[in-house]
Amino acid sequence: MEFSHREHRDAKHPGNNLLQKVFPSSCRGGILVLVLGMISIMLIMGMTFIAVKGFEQKIGLNHKDSIQAQYIAEAGVAQAIQALKMDNLWSGSIGPIEHFGGKFTVTVSDSYDTTTAIITSIGEYGIAMKKIILSAEYKAAESPPTDQEIAYHLAEVGVQMVLDILEIDYQWRGTIGPMDYEGGTITVTCVTDYGNKVKITSTGQYGSAEETIEVIVKVKKPKKPKITKDETKFPQMIE
Repeated sequence: MEFSHREHRDAKHPGNNLLQKVFPSSCRGGILVLVLGMISIMLIMGMTFIAVKGFEQKIGLNHKDSIQAQYIAEAGVAQAIQALKMDNLWSGSIGPIEHFGGKFTVTVSDSYDTTTAIITSIGEYGIAMKKIILSAEYKAAESPPTDQEIAYHLAEVGVQMVLDILEIDYQWRGTIGPMDYEGGTITVTCVTDYGNKVKITSTGQYGSAEETIEVIVKVKKPKKPKITKDETKFPQMIE
């Protein structure tokens, strides 16, 4: 029996017959296009997944940098407040100052009144930047007391000393001092003025300043507590 060349090839590769029956030669071009299309879709999906993954990682890094920049900006605010505590009239700029891998720049400017300062702090970390703007209220610095004011305060202390003594002993008369007190001296006297009144003269000295206070105080003899008849009886002995 003789076989043609094609029959011999089909007998050698029986799968070709099945492929030709399922996919005729007229459909083979369409199948190729379909396969290429599916491969292209899979490639696009893979590239999209990679791009989305990279974008998510970038967002995560940006968020981390943003939080760190916020902390650095807050550190700048703290620096400005510390400067205002040392000099409440200070205004100007600080920075840029390196801080934990980032940097901050802070400015202090006066507002519409003299008791409020506007603090602007910019924190930078990586590609992130955060800005904080707030107003800080502060009290104007009080000028130190003069020597005359301190001397007058010492004289007041001397008067109070004598008043405390008279509370204990209303008959006391005499002089206290000169006595060292808070860097100065106190000298105070108490004399009978007239009747049941006394005159207290207190002098306070501080540095080159001297202040004297004179007051007249009415003193009373403390009343003796009344004793009732029941309180004079001895307690009964308990057998």
